[in-house]
Amino acid sequence: MCYQPETNSLLAVYPNQGVLILWNLESKRILSEFALGIKSPFGVNFSKSCAFIIGATQYEFRYNKDIIEGIKVWDTSSGKELRCISAFCDGNSLHPGEIGAAIDSTGKLFAAFSDNSVAIFNRDEGKSAVLIVRDPDDSSPTVGRVSFSPAPNTYAVAFLE
Repeated sequence: MCYQPETNSLLAVYPNQGVLILWNLESKRILSEFALGIKSPFGVNFSKSCAFIIGATQYEFRYNKDIIEGIKVWDTSSGKELRCISAFCDGNSLHPGEIGAAIDSTGKLFAAFSDNSVAIFNRDEGKSAVLIVRDPDDSSPTVGRVSFSPAPNTYAVAFLE
């Protein structure tokens, strides 16, 4: 969910239906609905201003963990898809089998991550950088979460043991 104080509105996603809904809290009315096709709460994140949302259009439980794919970014005011950043939504990805996604506070940078890598994407430039953070054959801790800092171009990677 994402609260917009300037309009006293709330954005939320119903993953079973894949619908993004904007409610006005004062009037208790739905202002907009967009069928985005989001299939899982894993990886759903809003930018700080609520202007952008990232989410997965594919989900399955595989290898004893939740896997998301078809990760996309949308404009929440129009429901327009801005970018696909993983397999199964554009057919051309190096990152199948992600376990999470993140968006920075501005909505300009996004991340998709798996057990052993993090891919950072820039909305405006259309470029990505893939960082291999651990050897998949190594027994070191795996990536558990990626989070962007409010500071420009800064993020943190949390590991699981």
